[in-house]
Amino acid sequence: MGQDTLGGIVFHVYHGKDGKQHGLIVSKIEGRAIMGINPFISDSTRSWDGKFNTGLITNSPVKNWIQNNLDSNWYLPSIDELVLLWTHRFNVNKALSEGNHQLIAFLPIEKNANYWFYAYCSSNINIYNYVSVMDFHQGRTIWRSFNDEVLVRAVRSF
Repeated sequence: MGQDTLGGIVFHVYHGKDGKQHGLIVSKIEGRAIMGINPFISDSTRSWDGKFNTGLITNSPVKNWIQNNLDSNWYLPSIDELVLLWTHRFNVNKALSEGNHQLIAFLPIEKNANYWFYAYCSSNINIYNYVSVMDFHQGRTIWRSFNDEVLVRAVRSF
């Protein structure tokens, strides 16, 4: 964990059923975007699979930011993936602050920020056009408006 690879920092590692090492990588860059009005598809049922969920999102500035600033392997993390990132932010922030071999330091995961995630459509949207975000100060989810500008930090798997 904390290794700089594939354009990001490794924040979770596990061995899959195939016997190989797999994991999650967080992007070194972040941006700000609104989620957008009703960008959701109701078939999202995977709290652990942000890649699947992101594929279901339509008409969303958050998804557009990821597509415009990173390659197609990156996606909006699910809530479970974001909880893992919050849990392992020490390793990530240490690696991001040290930068790479070209002495470039990247922005750390902000401790007092909210980050967009996408999972479980039915539990993340309420009738008042609010959606859940991850509060990185306390490690919990809170409600924000679709039109609130919130930080975006993409992840990818390997």
